[in-house]
Amino acid sequence: MADNEVTRALDLVEWFDYTLGGAWSILTWLKKQQLVINDRRGEWVLTDRGYARLEHWGFIQDEDEVYLGIDEHSFRHQELVHTVTEVKQRKVLGILRDDRMATLKKFLSKIPRDKVREVCIDMKDGLRKAVEAVFPLDRVVVDPFHVTADSNKRMDEARRIEQDVHRKKKVQTPKKIFLVGREKLTEERRQRVDALLGKYPGALAKP
Repeated sequence: MADNEVTRALDLVEWFDYTLGGAWSILTWLKKQQLVINDRRGEWVLTDRGYARLEHWGFIQDEDEVYLGIDEHSFRHQELVHTVTEVKQRKVLGILRDDRMATLKKFLSKIPRDKVREVCIDMKDGLRKAVEAVFPLDRVVVDPFHVTADSNKRMDEARRIEQDVHRKKKVQTPKKIFLVGREKLTEERRQRVDALLGKYPGALAKP
């Protein structure tokens, strides 16, 4: 880029597949890093270092190791988009324009492959395949939040099945007690859970 060249948020949308909101977030971050000369009426002029960081994903160029996090978000109840973060530094790298895997792979392919050590995702198989296509040698892990949410969903489904089976006996199996970690239960509640698991060994059987 030439010295004093004007950069607009829409330019970042075109260059990096950001949403408009994501582009503004990146420009605001550069300003906080004192890498912006001026920003009048939506036209930004960056320092040479600011342009370099913009082209090399900001602080990533200064890091030896990068730990990525990929998630889906819906802003203001709009359609889902992918967000990409550096999880250890807690920094947003990009808010993409949609949740298409092609858009995500295009974005990830611009991140230096040799710096990426781990990628944290949700449990969607398509997302795992997209990440492995770009970073085939890196470790892909699942966010514990999504693992817990999936486990709770399956437990509640099992509870409702068991309750339906015993409907004629007017059995009511509590929901919340099965969604709390056993280590967080009082001794009294642990005994209650054990009693329920023993009484209804079908879908609520202990793992």
